[in-house]
Amino acid sequence: GDRWLIDFASCNYLGFDRDQEIIGAIEPAVRRWGTHPSWSRLLGSPRIYPEIEERLAALLEAPDTLLLPTATLIHASVIPVLAGSGYVFVEATAHRTVYDGCVAARGQGATLQRFRGDRPDRLDAQLRAVPSGSARLVCLDGVNSMSGNIPDVPLL
Repeated sequence: GDRWLIDFASCNYLGFDRDQEIIGAIEPAVRRWGTHPSWSRLLGSPRIYPEIEERLAALLEAPDTLLLPTATLIHASVIPVLAGSGYVFVEATAHRTVYDGCVAARGQGATLQRFRGDRPDRLDAQLRAVPSGSARLVCLDGVNSMSGNIPDVPLL
């Protein structure tokens, strides 16, 4: 139409979803695999995933990589693995999927505590109270999905 609309619900924080160079580079894969991977990595792994993982591992000079198609799957799978039976500290305003991943970690034996990003002194006290030798995982948004605020990670 002839009117501009502003999308306040986008998760396109870096603006890549409209980048023409990226769109052009992915066009062959989209033609072959479709626009959205609706399959679960638990049920099967179409060849595109290991191909990308192998290339990414080579680029990063890493022994291996894991590609997941959504942030929700990343949070639900990676947070519990990293936390193990240790302690998870989730920022009070973190995205719901980050919190859900932390709850999944708690369900597998981790201790879950919330903290406020504007109170680094309290987070410090919480971290110091963890028994030595226990894993500590701090979870927060790089850019808050509701406010757009960027946390002062060095201060935390």
